Amino acid sequence: MPSPSSCFRCSKPLALVSPSGLCPTCALSADTANPTLRSSPLPERDLPTATARPAAPTGTAAPGADTAGTRTAAHPLPHAPAGYDLLERLGGGGMGDVYLARKHASERLVAMKFLRYPGSPDAVDRFVIELRALALIDHPNVVRLYDDDFLRADPFFTMEYMPHGSLARGGGGPLPPAEAVKLVRAVAGALSAAHAERIIHRDLKPSNILLAADGTPKVADFGLAKRLDDDLSLTPASGALGTVQYMPPEQVTSRNGEIGPWSDVFGLGATLYHLLCGKPPFTGGTSQDIIMKVVLESPPRLRDVPAALEGIVFKCLEKDPKDRYQSMAELIADLDRFTAGQKPKAPALTRWRRARRWAMRNRRAFAAALAVLVAVTGAAVLGGAFWPKPKPADPVEEMQRELAAGRSVTLIGKTGLPRWHRWAFGTTGLEEAPAAGNACSFETIESSMLEVLSDPGRDSYEVKADLRLLRLRLPGGGNAAPPLTNLAGLYFADCTPDGASHAFLAVAYNDFLDPLVQQAGIEKAIVQLRTVCLIPNGVAGPSEPTGGVAPPIHFAPAANLPGEWRRMRVEVTPERVRVFWATDPDKTPDDKMELLADLPAADIDYLFQTQRERLDGARPGLSNGLPNWHPRMPIGIWCRGGAVAVKNVIVTPLPRK
Repeated sequence: MPSPSSCFRCSKPLALVSPSGLCPTCALSADTANPTLRSSPLPERDLPTATARPAAPTGTAAPGADTAGTRTAAHPLPHAPAGYDLLERLGGGGMGDVYLARKHASERLVAMKFLRYPGSPDAVDRFVIELRALALIDHPNVVRLYDDDFLRADPFFTMEYMPHGSLARGGGGPLPPAEAVKLVRAVAGALSAAHAERIIHRDLKPSNILLAADGTPKVADFGLAKRLDDDLSLTPASGALGTVQYMPPEQVTSRNGEIGPWSDVFGLGATLYHLLCGKPPFTGGTSQDIIMKVVLESPPRLRDVPAALEGIVFKCLEKDPKDRYQSMAELIADLDRFTAGQKPKAPALTRWRRARRWAMRNRRAFAAALAVLVAVTGAAVLGGAFWPKPKPADPVEEMQRELAAGRSVTLIGKTGLPRWHRWAFGTTGLEEAPAAGNACSFETIESSMLEVLSDPGRDSYEVKADLRLLRLRLPGGGNAAPPLTNLAGLYFADCTPDGASHAFLAVAYNDFLDPLVQQAGIEKAIVQLRTVCLIPNGVAGPSEPTGGVAPPIHFAPAANLPGEWRRMRVEVTPERVRVFWATDPDKTPDDKMELLADLPAADIDYLFQTQRERLDGARPGLSNGLPNWHPRMPIGIWCRGGAVAVKNVIVTPLPRK
């Protein structure tokens, strides 16, 4: 360990005391190095063979990650706790910031993690979960916890400093299979110890596996961990659950299975896949694209990798948790068999196995085809013994008939799923949310449009809906978002020029202010009638330009999530559109709701012209086929960056004036 008057990195004596603890040469290299995690203080030639070629990151960094040009200016060193010197910033995320620190008495270098938002319940939960997980797990391949202090205004804890960064750093390309297996085998042992304490990591990826000075891999970042026997665990109500490229299907929605040790098996298998080919198993243009691949598609096959090892990786990445290794011990045993030259229990990815996997993923289609075959065969054998059954009634046509008869139609009731729906943009799942009285709910990282009526069938009607924001789901693992990133609302006047792009009007609101938004001086939530353009990925130009149509109404946001129920009502006639809003629907009759906007038809036509210009600005000719505004356009619920519950969506006919 260098003396206080020597550089902590190269041990060169310092002529003058340096605030950073670095000599001029090391200080210059520190300013130009990769800022995500600091490289080793040892010369490159001293790196062990097993870590000489770490897997290269391929676009997996979260939006908002540090950059070399902005780290020093944007993140000045905070005041050091008593007994420590802060030397430099190592990195940060949605929950906290990590600094390299030196303890005065022992001169030990440590990683010091500060809680970024002491006033955020979610951030505090994640901080406490990580602290307790590190305190419980005693294993040489888990980052060691040293000290903590929660009595400060800015709580912190200190951990073992890992000078060689993470498995996501470097540009050497894929690792040789033997090296990758050795690293993952060590990590599997650490996770086995965590599972013995009933702790599930839930965010395994190369950047969360750090390297000690001797190249030993150690698991870090237990901020999303789940205690199987404790209520103090992050649930979907707490925000984003992991990194989508490495996330098992059951973390997308519980309909895909329960969280358990097999979930970490998936994450570690995805990490091994990355080490072997230099990129994550699932990639895509947007987070929503990647999530769909995680749930529905198999990753590309591994090239130049032994078939036995490829079989182990793909067994880890099975969609159904029951088809994976059920414990880290089972995975370790198969890795040991591979290392010893024996045949693993995981079957190789032969053509027959690939065909069987494809058939299992498409078993519903097979069942439907089989049912059709049986029906056709039965009809041929029995001839005219039975009259054909009448065609089921179209629910949209039924609703249109009810509206034409002057009756109100409930599209979504107080509980349960819609009477009819389709995903007009984005694809996600519908559930009944216990936190919202079993009301219909869905969540999306990016925009999704839940269409609940394709055509009202008449020109004059009223539609109202009750919405409740349940949680945020932000891109990049839950980092703070800028204002108006998270919106939910009732949309109408939806035009689809090409079947993929959308232009519509929406009564949209945000009901929870992220700490970064509050720091910017914003204290009120808003509701506003907005124009929205949704443009598919891959088209040049902004993906979602939006604009306010009328001045917003400000209201006190929810203190915590889930938020409160809010009500919106829209009156549509050929002559005009009127929009109303109630912050507290239980205390506000429909005829006392606040008027948000009153637009004559001419103004709406102008807005549609603006939408055409936005679409054509993204791609010339994209607005071709965009119809003029008319009342009989689709109705639905729009949400972006969160989960929303919806109930009491009712359409009522209005008399023509």
